[in-house]
Amino acid sequence: MAKFLLIILATMFVQNLQAQNLVGYTFSVENKSSPFQLELNPFATDGCTKYKDGTKENPTLWQHCCIDHDASYWLGGTEAERLKVDQDFFACIKATGDSSPARIMYLGTRAGGGPLGQNTYRWGFGWNRVRDYKTLTTEEKNMAYAMYGENLQTLKKEISENKFPVVIPENYNYVSPFPYSFCEEEIINHLSPILTRQTTVTKFDDFEIGSTYVIKIGLDICDDALEFHFTSKTNPKTCKQDYAYSKSMNKFSEVQVSNKCLKRIKGLK
Repeated sequence: MAKFLLIILATMFVQNLQAQNLVGYTFSVENKSSPFQLELNPFATDGCTKYKDGTKENPTLWQHCCIDHDASYWLGGTEAERLKVDQDFFACIKATGDSSPARIMYLGTRAGGGPLGQNTYRWGFGWNRVRDYKTLTTEEKNMAYAMYGENLQTLKKEISENKFPVVIPENYNYVSPFPYSFCEEEIINHLSPILTRQTTVTKFDDFEIGSTYVIKIGLDICDDALEFHFTSKTNPKTCKQDYAYSKSMNKFSEVQVSNKCLKRIKGLK
């Protein structure tokens, strides 16, 4: 009777959620890497983010400061480099003749431009996923140089020639460019190293049991589904946030898989 009541209570607290797009995903034996590879988007600017680009008399008076600032934020780097970029930004605007907008934009940038913010104007916004403070690697620099030449000379030249139109986005919220959620990435990264044969996801379901978020998937090599139970900090909202941002989230605490399916995953049968 107690077990029966527990099942009823569990059912009452199960909330079905909209399925993601993991169905059809194929795990390759040759490629064990995450589907969320680091890529660099071409440079773009919105001018002085969420602030005017100049005065009423001169509407673009300090716009060049903002575009130069965006160019530095595009790639990102260390925390010390960001501070220097923001200080140069303040000095550039102040040099146009008015310290008031310089202070406002400097303080706004320092408060909201950090690398882990879920917004489009974060430090390192050029990367396709959130990138924390750290020195740019040779590989990352080469991605930028492939676009704009050694030390970004072409980019700097084009900025000086006003070749980048100022485009104001509809909103500044970070939107994942990937077809799967960051919780699904955790599942892919867990299964990829242990799968010994090409495998395709055939079913997907996600739901909440109380405070536990669960993703349930089916594989074409198994009759039984796999259940990934995430930590209490995880929910559908955190799954939309980049893992570099939500470091303690998007982690599962338990995987439920039958012994028969586990053997097939590991190629033992």
